[in-house]
Amino acid sequence: MKRMLSFLWLAGLIILSTVLFAQDNKNVTASQYGMLIVTINGFEHTDGQARVYLFRSKDGFPSKPDKALVYRKEQIPGPELQIRFVNLPYGDYAVAVHHDENGNDKLDANWMHIPKEPTGATNGARGRFGPPKFDKAKFALDADTVQVTVTLK
Repeated sequence: MKRMLSFLWLAGLIILSTVLFAQDNKNVTASQYGMLIVTINGFEHTDGQARVYLFRSKDGFPSKPDKALVYRKEQIPGPELQIRFVNLPYGDYAVAVHHDENGNDKLDANWMHIPKEPTGATNGARGRFGPPKFDKAKFALDADTVQVTVTLK
């Protein structure tokens, strides 16, 4: 009988801790993911497409699109475009955008590698002699919904 009571007490403790841990874990997991809304403005026309890159680190930002966490190619509806990225883990991100005016899927540049097509990054980050740095363009995704704006130049 004593053994049976010990077993029931232990089983009850396990069930209770499992329920409490599952609820606590559920709340933590749900709050660690958010939605990012990127508003891109400065389009002078709707020819071509917008190429949007979401980076999680400085590795490849912004000149190596294959290193982006997410890449989106979108039609341009007018002077402004809004894109949503959902279920992103909390953390630091940066967005780079390129208006591919002629639709050739690359950033056209002159002989000095200066872009001929409009580009932009979050926080208005611009490079002095080259592309902008991740640290200048990064922002924190630390809420259920975060909104950022990229202005093309």
